[in-house]
Amino acid sequence: AHRVATGSWGTLDWLRKISFNPKTIPFKRDPDLPLAVAGHSKSGDTATYFKKKFGADYAVAFCPAPAFRKKEKIEGVRMFVDPDDPVPNLGKPVLVHPECDVVQLPDDPGWRDVSDHFIDPVLKFVMAKATEARYETTETHQAAGGAG
Repeated sequence: AHRVATGSWGTLDWLRKISFNPKTIPFKRDPDLPLAVAGHSKSGDTATYFKKKFGADYAVAFCPAPAFRKKEKIEGVRMFVDPDDPVPNLGKPVLVHPECDVVQLPDDPGWRDVSDHFIDPVLKFVMAKATEARYETTETHQAAGGAG
């Protein structure tokens, strides 16, 4: 049976246990399916850790808190960071983010505020970029003589 802890401290304790004893929670990966992990805030760095520890194919971290003791390059990780969000700077310089693909969200006017950590602005940004990409792909396809 699989047991998953909830809440930040429970998740950290769970990660600590499986880090020292990988047999604590059995994880069997289907080799025919890609494994992607994603998370926001503390779960963002958890997703990055899972990418490193379990060899996930890809990880996406939204406004993660730093969680690594030393800077290291981790391929296949994309991190979205709001320049006004205080959480990605917590714990520095003791804890750091890995070297990875970082997407800076547009700076919004006003003071730094906990509301800058909400996921809504990140999702709006990602959806806007996805919509732009979809229209660019459609226009390119149509220009090449394809159907709309």
